[in-house]
Formats: sequence, C-alpha cells, structure tokens
Amino acid sequence: MKQFMFRLVSLGAITLAGLAGAGPDSTNWQSCLEVALVDGSRFIGTTSIESMPVETPYGTIDIDIRHVRWVNLASDHKTAVFDMRNTDTIKGRINLTPITLTTGQGVVKIAPEHIRDIYPFENPLEADLKAPIKDFTLDLGGEARLELVHVQPGEFMMAPGTSNPKAHNVTVTNGFWIGRYEVTQEQWQQVMGSNPSCFKGTRNPVEQVTWNDCQDFMAVVNQQLRMRGLGLTARLPTEAEWEYAAKGGTQGKDKSHAFSGSDNLNEVAWHEDNSKGTAHPVGGKQANELGIHDMSGNVREWCQDWTPNYLSTWQGPGPALPTMRGSSWIEHPRIEKSWTSCQARGETTTRSSSIGFRIVMVR
Repeated sequence: MKQFMFRLVSLGAITLAGLAGAGPDSTNWQSCLEVALVDGSRFIGTTSIESMPVETPYGTIDIDIRHVRWVNLASDHKTAVFDMRNTDTIKGRINLTPITLTTGQGVVKIAPEHIRDIYPFENPLEADLKAPIKDFTLDLGGEARLELVHVQPGEFMMAPGTSNPKAHNVTVTNGFWIGRYEVTQEQWQQVMGSNPSCFKGTRNPVEQVTWNDCQDFMAVVNQQLRMRGLGLTARLPTEAEWEYAAKGGTQGKDKSHAFSGSDNLNEVAWHEDNSKGTAHPVGGKQANELGIHDMSGNVREWCQDWTPNYLSTWQGPGPALPTMRGSSWIEHPRIEKSWTSCQARGETTTRSSSIGFRIVMVR
C-alpha cells in the first residue's frame, strides 16, 4: 500500500499554507489566527505575524506564535497571558500593534484595544474548518487532488427504495463534505498504489472496486488525516447523505428534479444510450445545485449502509447487504424514473466495471 502525504488547498478566499511541510521550521507558513473582540465578535484569517515579544521578570522573550494555544489580553491591553502548547504559562507586558488579517470576507485591521483573546491554530485546516464553512481540496500528492463540497444540514423527502418501500422524511442533522466527483483512478493509484479499473484513464472514475476495497482506501486516508491532526474522518456516504446531496441539499429543495441537477438525463449523466459502452472522465456532465457531478450516471456508487432488501410487501425484509446509489454508463435510461433515488445492493466482494464510489468527510 503506497504511502502519501497531502495538504490543504483552500477553495475559499482565505489562502492557507501548505500542510505537507507545516510546522515551526516550515518556510511557507502563514499564521492562522482567531481573534476574539471585547464586543463578542470574532475574525478568523491569516496574518504575517510570526512572533510576539513579551517583557517578563526574567527578560524579554520572543514567543513563536505557532507554539501558543491561547493569548488572553488584560483590560489594559498591555498585559497578556500566553497559554503554550507545551502546557507552560507565560505572563508579561506586550506592545501589541494592530493585527491585519486576511479573512474570507476580505482584509481587516484590528486595533489592540478591541482585542480580548487570540487563538493561533496549530495547522491551517483547523482554522479553515472553523471559519465560515466552505468547500476545500485535499492534495493527495503528485497531481491527485480531491475536491470536497460542503453540504449543509436540512430535511428532505427520501424516496422509496429497496430498503424502505415508502417515501419518508429524513433530517440530516450534521453538515458534511462529499466528493465533487467520483474518486478517480489517479486518486486511487496515489493512495493505494494500484489501479483495478477496466476503463483506464487518470480522470475516469475508479471501478472494479468492492465495498471492502473502499474501506481499505478510507483506512489509508484516515491514517494520514490522524497523522496530520486534521480532525476529519473519511468514509463512504450513508444512503441518506448520498440522496440528500444528489438532490442538491438545501439549494435543491424547491426544484425536485427527476435527475441530479436537471430534468434532462443527457445533461447530467452517462447511460447506455450516450456512453458508447464505457465510463467517462468525471465532471464531463452538468453539475447539480451544489456543484456535484455524475450522481445520476457514470458509475454506481457504494454507500456505507447495509440494508435489507424488501422482497415484497408480504415477504418483508431479506438479508442485509451493502447498498449502492446512482446509476451507470451501462444502465438503460428508461429503467428508472428518478435516478436520485436509484438503489442497488451487492456483496462486500462484488466487483464490476460499472461500480465506483465517492468520499464523504465529517468532523
């Protein structure tokens, strides 16, 4: 299994330092701060501040901001307590100048008399995810980048499926990030060091992967997430998350498209009539309201859930198996009336050139 390193590439207005080399000795570091004001408001952004000189009874100490967990300013704005990451506490007098922050809303300059607390972030992604939530990209190394779209919490009507024969209201209580595209062969190769796909192409979705294979992929990604201290967990989407994202989340609530992003299947999906018998590079069709591609057709996508199959209303549920959502290049366009609710099941070892997956990340 191939080892890899990755870094954050922010898609928002805040430009953050690369994670791959971030640390006290890194040459490309920008300090990421949360500044809390006396009126209760706060700003999060990047700054060129690297250190703060502090006058203590033992002399002046130049404190590296990256080693600080929290700075509390006294009411005179001349005295401060530094809570260090190594659990030390340093108290002294500071001559704080206005702090300039580059935030998601632009550049702000904050006068010392308005500041109550300063919270430096240990890594840029921590700051980025605590800022107003937005999409972001993980650089997996090489040319492989994984774009993730944030999906806000909300409610939607989940369509009938093989796991539940009736439509029912579902509340998504927590936001999450989901892949803008299906996981590509380039990304799989970078993480796993192999490519099992039938239809080769770096931007093609990886296929011929089993549910178990997907779990192995997530295990490697999660190991790297833990090593970098990013506070995120990668996994397959639940069926509810998948369908909610396919329907556009809160942005698609009032549109009720038959397919993910359109009522015209050809605009958003590869299927039997237009695929020419092959999977296609991700993102080649129109995105849905959230900017997510290929949820109505390219390859079917594994979900995290194991659900029973309702064989009939009188037979009740059958054995539980992993589920798949969406449709694929091989499916006939008239099989399903709505491909935002299309569901299938398979064994954990099921492998097909029409089955792939996309990633979800949660905090």
